[in-house]
Amino acid sequence: MVEELVSEIGPLAMHLFVASWQYSQFVEIRTNMPNGWIVLTADFAENYRTFYQDEIQSAHWQYQQVTVHTTVAYYRCPPRNCKDVVTESMVCFSEDLKHDASSVHAYLMTLDEHLSKSVEIVHQVQFTDGCSCQYKSKEPFMVITSDDYDFTVEIKNFGSRHGKGPCDGLGAVVKQATKRAVERREVIVRTARDMYNYCVKNLTLDESHVDKDKCCHTLRAFFLVFDIKRNRLKFPLYTLARKIHCVRGVQSGVVEVKNLSCFLQGLCRRK
Repeated sequence: MVEELVSEIGPLAMHLFVASWQYSQFVEIRTNMPNGWIVLTADFAENYRTFYQDEIQSAHWQYQQVTVHTTVAYYRCPPRNCKDVVTESMVCFSEDLKHDASSVHAYLMTLDEHLSKSVEIVHQVQFTDGCSCQYKSKEPFMVITSDDYDFTVEIKNFGSRHGKGPCDGLGAVVKQATKRAVERREVIVRTARDMYNYCVKNLTLDESHVDKDKCCHTLRAFFLVFDIKRNRLKFPLYTLARKIHCVRGVQSGVVEVKNLSCFLQGLCRRK
C-alpha cells in the first residue's frame, strides 16, 4: 500500500498544481486585462427537463429537454473614465441536444456578436474545462485560427475535473427560477423558446436597474440559438497532446501552444 501511494504521489502533486495554477491565471488575467480584451468562462449546464404543475400521469414519461449553455464574460467598462470590470452573464437556449464543439461554436459566435456591440474586441481569452468533445479538441483549436473571428483568440483550460466556476451558479439560478415559476403556475415551459421568453422578461439585467449617471457593471442576457452547422471542416485535422492547457490561434491552420497558461508570455508554435 505504501509503495502504491508513493508511486501515485507524483502525478497527484502535478494534478493539484495544474488545477491551482490555471485558476490563479484566470484570476490574474480577469483582474489585469487590457482594454479591448474579453475574458470569458463557458460551460454547459445540465439540460432543463420540462414539466407541468398540473400534468397528467402519462406526461411524466413524455417530456422535452432544453440545452442550457452558460457563459460569464469580463471586460473593461467601455467609458474611458471608468476602469472597473464589467461582469456579463449570458445564457444560450437551444432545442439541439448535442453538446459538441459545433454547438459551442454557434453559441460563442452568437455571444461575440452581442459583445461586439458594446466593446471593440481586440483579443478574447476563453477559459473552459477540458471536455474533449466540447472545448478541448482539434476542432475548436482549428476554429480559433479561422476567419470566423475578427480578433485573436486564446483557449485556456482549467485543470482536469477542476472546472467548476461562475457558470455553474449561473445555470442553477436560471433553471431554479424557471422551475419555481412553473410550480407557481406563472408560466408554462414546453420548449426552449418558452424558457427563453420567461428568462428575458424576468431575469434580464441591463442598464435600467442602475442610475443613469452611473456605469452598469453587472449584466445578464439570454439568447435563443437554432442554426447549428456541423461538418463544416472538410479537411483532415491533427490531434494535439492532451496535457496542453493553453492554445492561441496565429494564422489559418497554425496555433501556438503551452503546457500551462501564462499571462502575456510566449508560446510554442504548432501547425
